[in-house]
Amino acid sequence: MTGVLTTLFDTSAFVGFLSKTDQFHGEATACLQGLTGRFVTTWPVVTEAHYLLRGVPNGRVKLMELFSAGEIEIIDVQDQFLKRVSELAERYSDRDVQLADASLIWLAEMLGTDRVFTFDRADFGVYRIDRGHQRSSFEILPEP
Repeated sequence: MTGVLTTLFDTSAFVGFLSKTDQFHGEATACLQGLTGRFVTTWPVVTEAHYLLRGVPNGRVKLMELFSAGEIEIIDVQDQFLKRVSELAERYSDRDVQLADASLIWLAEMLGTDRVFTFDRADFGVYRIDRGHQRSSFEILPEP
C-alpha cells in the first residue's frame, strides 16, 4: 500500500460521526466524506467507542457495520505494545494517557503514519510519534 495515505481513527471520530447529538457530528461527517486512503484503528479504540455509544440509538450496531463492511480496519495490538504503553504512561504522566490513545501512538509508529482523525486536539496536539532518534507531531484531522 505504498503511496496510500493511512489515517488513524480515534474514539472521538467514531462518536462524532455516529451520534447525531454529538457536538462534532457535522464536522465529523464532513471530514469523513472528504477522506480517502486506508483507515485503521485499534481494539482499545473500538472498545472505548462501543462503550460511549451505548446511549446512541443503533450507535453500536453502526460502529460494528463500519468494520464488517471493511471500511475501517482494526489492527491487533502486539506484544511490544504492552511495553510501549508503560513508556507512554510514564512520558505523559501529566496527561494520564488513556489506553486507546496510547494504542494509536503505537500504531502510528508501527505504520509510519502521523494522520489521526480525532476531536481530542488537546491530547493529540501534545503526543509525539517516535521516529528513531526524532519525534514528530500528529497531523490532526479535521483541521481546526
